[in-house]
Amino acid sequence: MPRLRIISTLCAKRLQPSDCVDISGLSRAHVTLPSGKSRLYYGPTTPFPPNTCGFLYYYVPPKAPPLAGEIRFRCASNLDDFRSGQDLLSMDKFTPWSIAPYKLTSRSSYATLRGQLMFDNLIPPTMLDMWALVSKLSRRVKDRSGRPVLYYLKQPFFFRFGDEHIVFYPAANQKIGFCVMKNPLLDALIHGNASPYGGKLSSWILVSIEEVLLIIRRRKWLGSIGTVCMSSISERR
Repeated sequence: MPRLRIISTLCAKRLQPSDCVDISGLSRAHVTLPSGKSRLYYGPTTPFPPNTCGFLYYYVPPKAPPLAGEIRFRCASNLDDFRSGQDLLSMDKFTPWSIAPYKLTSRSSYATLRGQLMFDNLIPPTMLDMWALVSKLSRRVKDRSGRPVLYYLKQPFFFRFGDEHIVFYPAANQKIGFCVMKNPLLDALIHGNASPYGGKLSSWILVSIEEVLLIIRRRKWLGSIGTVCMSSISERR
């Protein structure tokens, strides 16, 4: 029988010492919240790494709109160490492990977490409705990288050298968009737009959209690089 791990809230300001849970070595971590029971996964078959002890909480980056929030796991041995703790990293060892808003709305297994976010007054139902709609638009695009939520041009984010597209969600105030941009680092002179880069250690790059657009302008001599497509939720309502 799974061990009972009870969490009272996902709001970082209202966390209690008893909300600290240890999910080390688990492929499926069962947690119980006021909204019901849920399961957390690290990878499809990969268990949570050792010393994954801490607090599940909703994180909104500084100066970001509420739409850009996500659920994270802060590694800390107790509540007093929450501020000095570090967020659990994902399997790529670069980006924090998280449950992004588009995943929360597109997977039925996250219904309890969606309910808890509304119960904690961290997000309104209308926000989830917008994310559900934009998630449907983005399902046709296959990519290996995460899909960041971007809310200013110079915001840095990671993407893989070898991905065919850069996929992201622009967010501002109460608007969400979905953008697909052809990777400007691909070599258009090679059949199939192959990537000249490889290797696990060199396969990620930290850039901003402003820098990507600059690369595109500098590489116009190669011909058409790609198209930026945006679907604004506000225009569809």
